[in-house]
This record gives sequence, C-alpha cells and structure tokens, in this order.
Amino acid sequence: MVETRAPYDYLLLSHREKLDDRFSQTQVFHPNLAPRIVSLVVSVEILNPWHPTAELGREIITSLLREFSRSESQSILASFEESLKKTNRLINETAERLKTPVSVAAAVLIGNEIHLAACGNAHILLFRNNKLVSVGDLKKRSAQFESVTSGDLGEGDWLMLANAELDPLVKSLGGFLAEPITLEELEHKLVEAADPSNRNRVGGIIMRHNRQGQHRTLVWEEKEPVVPLKLPKVNLPKINLSSAAISLAGAARSLAGLARLVMERLRRFKRPKLPKFGLRLPTDIKAPKFSFSWRLLPIAIFIAALIAGSTFAYRQISSALQEEPPPATLDEKLAQVEPQQRLAFLNDNFNFDEYQGLSEENKDRLESLLSEAAITMLSPTSLAQLPQDIVAISLGYENPVVLDTSGELWIIDQGLPIKNEQDRLIIEPYDVAAFNRNLIVVSDRGGNVWLINDTPESPVALSLPTPLASGEKKLAKFQNNLYLYSLPSGDFYRAANFSGTLEQATLYASSSELGLAKVTDWGINGQIVTLTEDGQLSDFVRNRRGEVNLTVPISNSLELLTTREEDSRIFVLAGRALLSYQANGEPLGSYFIALKDIPNEMELGAGSELYFSSGKEIFTVKLAS
Repeated sequence: MVETRAPYDYLLLSHREKLDDRFSQTQVFHPNLAPRIVSLVVSVEILNPWHPTAELGREIITSLLREFSRSESQSILASFEESLKKTNRLINETAERLKTPVSVAAAVLIGNEIHLAACGNAHILLFRNNKLVSVGDLKKRSAQFESVTSGDLGEGDWLMLANAELDPLVKSLGGFLAEPITLEELEHKLVEAADPSNRNRVGGIIMRHNRQGQHRTLVWEEKEPVVPLKLPKVNLPKINLSSAAISLAGAARSLAGLARLVMERLRRFKRPKLPKFGLRLPTDIKAPKFSFSWRLLPIAIFIAALIAGSTFAYRQISSALQEEPPPATLDEKLAQVEPQQRLAFLNDNFNFDEYQGLSEENKDRLESLLSEAAITMLSPTSLAQLPQDIVAISLGYENPVVLDTSGELWIIDQGLPIKNEQDRLIIEPYDVAAFNRNLIVVSDRGGNVWLINDTPESPVALSLPTPLASGEKKLAKFQNNLYLYSLPSGDFYRAANFSGTLEQATLYASSSELGLAKVTDWGINGQIVTLTEDGQLSDFVRNRRGEVNLTVPISNSLELLTTREEDSRIFVLAGRALLSYQANGEPLGSYFIALKDIPNEMELGAGSELYFSSGKEIFTVKLAS
C-alpha cells in the first residue's frame, strides 16, 4: 500500500464569503521533503476591511511556504526559523501599510514532533491531560516572529491555531476533547456551541495526531445554527444490557416467590365476622371461618401489578437482547467474494469511515485479499484545498493549473494555490488546457473559448470557426497543438502550433465516421484516446482506428480517463476503481483509490504521479513506473 497521507486529523474552520471586517485564512501544506512527511500550517488574520488586505494576507502565507520549501538547511527546524525571519519584513510592511496589527500562527509537524511560532494576537492552544493551555504569553507577544516553541503531539492531544474568537469557543467545550470523538462530532459540537451572531468570524484549525489522517472543513455559512434544548441532565450508570436482563429475571422470580408466600398466608387467614342485619343463617349450616386483615388488600394488589409488569418487561427486554452477531467488517465481506469480482464489489460497497475504523489487522487482511486479485490499494495525500469546488485540472507544464466553479484559475506551486490574476472571472467554466503560465485556454458552458495570458485585458474571448461556435467543448493539449472536442456534433478539431487564435482550427476527426458514442473523457499520447458513455475505450489518428478497442470491465456513473505524451500508459477511473493499460490496450494493473469522496477529475503528471480532485481538494499519489 502506498501511504503518503500526513498522520494528522484536522478540522479547518473556513468561510464561503469574504468577511466584511477582516481577512482570515488558514491553510495546510505538505512540502515535498521526502522521505519525511512534513506539514506546514499557517493561519493569518488582519482586522482591516480595506481591499488590499486579502492580497497582503495571502502574500504572507505564500512567503512562509516559499521560504520554507526553498531553504537549503538540512534541519527542518532551521528551515522553519529561516522562513519566519524572512517573512518578518513582509509582516512589518503589511502592518505599517494597513495601520493595524497582523496576527500569524505557524506550525511545522513531522510525525508527532511539532514546532510552533506566533505573532500579533494569534492564539496557539494545546489540549493535553484534560487541560487547555495557551502556548506563549499573549501579553508579551511581539508584532513579529521572535521565537519557536518545540514539543510533541501525543495520543489524545489536540493542537489549535486560533483567532481570538475561536479561543473562548474551544474553552467552552470543557472536557469534550478528552473523549474519543470523531471530527464530525467535533464539528457538530462547535456549531452547537458557537454564538450565531458572531460565529462567522471564528477561524483557525484544530488538529490531532492520527495515522489515518482524516480532514474536514467547517464552512460556517453552510451550517444552520443549533439551539440546544434546556432539558434536565440525568446521569445514568453504564449498564451491561445482558446483565440487566439477567438481574431483572432474578428479581421477577423473587417477586413471584414472594407472591406465592403471600397468597398461601392469605388462605390461612380467618374471615371476619359479618355484622348482623336481621338475617339469621340456619343453625345447621356452618360457614368456614376466615381471619383476613383488609389493610393487606392494597399491598396484595400492588405486588400482583408489580409481578405482572416485571414479567412483561422481562419478556420485552429478553426478546430485544437476543445476542446477534456483530456486523461483518469490510475485509470479512470481501473475503466472501471471488477474487475476480473483488474490485467491483469494493467499488460498490466501500465506505471511507468504515475503512478508517478498521483495525490494523483488518486493514492488512483487506490489502492481502486485494493482492490475491492483483489489486493495489492507494491512499492519495492531500496537496491543496481551494475556496470553491474544482471543475478541471491541466498539467500542460510543470505546475498544475486548476479551474474552480467561480471561474478562478489557480497555479499549484509546491502545494500552495496561487491565484492567477485576471481582469474578470469566467462564468460557468467547463474545461482548461494550459501550455504555460501565460498561455491558458478555458471553455465555458455557453460555448465560448477564452485565452488567458499576461495582458491587462485577459481573459479574451477567441473567435471560433462556424462549426465550433456553439455548445460545450472539451480541451486537450499535445505538444504545441490545441485539440477541441465539440459535444453537440461529436467532432474533433485541431489548432496546430497554437499561439492564441482559433480561427484556423480545422476538423481532425468525426465521431460518426469512427463509430464513437458520446465521449465522456479523453487524452492524447500520440493517439487520441477516448472513453465513451457506453464504456468503450478506443484510440485513433484522424479517422483511422488504432489498436485499442475494449470495454471497461467496471462501470460507474462518473468515468475518467488520462494519459500523456511522455507516458503512453492509459488510466481509466470508474468510481474509485483505477485500471491501467498499455498503449495498445493490454491491461497493466488494477488499483483502488481510498478517498472519502469519488474523484471528479483525474490527470497524469510527470514521474508517474496521478492527480485527483474531489470537491475543493486536490490529491496526489505516485505510482510505480
């Protein structure tokens, strides 16, 4: 199993919209410092509504990551200290320009080793041994970084990089953090405890050491305020239910014995003498004499009712507590499936939370069962997270170019999302192809194709040949050529030696002549490789079919394809099942992607590195060559 995920759970507190009185942002990065898995966490808050505040805040985050990644020091701690010192100048310049303090908290985590630094009013909190303590003295805090605090993050510890609003909210949780809670439970507790009128200003990150490394983002605007009911709290002892049933049965038997004893004594009592009402019984009839105390009647009725109630309750509980076998774990379910069906079964039945909850022994067994079927389990690591959901990724040059739903373009540089400056956003973006940072093409759902470069008027709408003028278009780059696939017509076009114009784009191939169904995804490795909605994988040059002609054995509502000119392998992703093929269509291998959500984009990068996007997050995993 390829394990590259940083060993930390974290809950990131974020905002969907820009705050009206401040810039507040927290980001997590994983610089490439192999073989060690290192995480850099940065939280910045500037209390100033002025427009350049966000730009200056992001520059501070970028500076810390850039200087940390570029440091030539052999020590990670020394690299961290160097990045802090070089960023101090930018923090001072920002504070002077905005006339307001700048609060920054930064942390470097290597395994359970942590290094912490803060300036301004940034809060760093540590929950340990059921106590919440502040790291550093806020009253003595400088306006810039002055020192680093080092330590470790042990089992049960929580680390928080927080702003002033998060500090009291965390403190209000009391001993809740000492309990074995999930991130989802923590998120719900924060939403419940937060003041609805001020919660949007709560920012930061809450982390703990955990090998599985689960990540969640709490976007305040997406959560309805929770108003807890003021009900009386009753503390009940923890009871083993099976023991309770046995105890209740014993109590019922004791009561039944007591009832028999009472009834036996009642039969021995003498009936009281009847008062005289003028009626005289015949002297030759002798009535039996009973002695009975009427005061015992309510007690007898109570005991009889208690016996009946206890017997009924016993029967109900005994019926409910019939011992049922525990539900089968994921590996136990998979063991019942034939090897050739295991990838499809896991693809249909995988639950990420269930997988994370498996013991190490169960996980090892799961991987062993997959290995028997020649399947490799992959755990991609988080590379970066954007403010909006991701639409498309292009790996046309050294850095990934990412297009989000707002029409914003991002360049991912060593895990840092850097916004590409453009005059306006593209409405309803659809696909992207990047040649270099100053030659990027974006299509939208309205049928337009846009050129993004370093000119002030960027993005520029490109003139299109008449057959390409309407409908959505998929984009792909091969060498210096731009290829377009028109969804309405099913035709393929090529703009040779693309330099920023599409007026000379020509028809390259036609789906109708090739006999192709609607193309759902495609790639180019010297041949155009297509995946169609009927699950057919094929390749062609112009209108001539190639060697690849097969049906993908696993189907899913979302199927992706990627290949590249330097690596002729073809990868098809159906749900979480990843299949690889040689350039001629011969199967190479099968993988299963252990991600919480099914990826919506996939690209093959240099060095056999695969990139996936899911929601707002980008993941990577390196495959064997």
